[in-house]
Amino acid sequence: MRNTIERCVGAVVGAFVLATLAWILWAIGTPGDCMSGEIFSFAIFGAALGTYVGWRSGLRMRAVLAVAVPLCIAFWSLARDGWWSKAPPRQAPDPSGLGAP
Repeated sequence: MRNTIERCVGAVVGAFVLATLAWILWAIGTPGDCMSGEIFSFAIFGAALGTYVGWRSGLRMRAVLAVAVPLCIAFWSLARDGWWSKAPPRQAPDPSGLGAP
């Protein structure tokens, strides 16, 4: 029974860690400030992979997950909203002096 509980906890932790990692990687790789709806499919894939990894994990992988969990919690609690956004590109001044329409 204990082995099943450990595997279930490992699966939940693995899903949390890899979904967070997927979210971070998607946000870093997305240009501008658009986090399109595709992020959710990417995060779900990360969670599914994390569930599998957590379920099948050995002692070393559980140690890696145990180190990663506080880092993921820190990310979700400390990262400000919109941290991935980038400013729009600067436009050159209008030489005609008329300004933008």
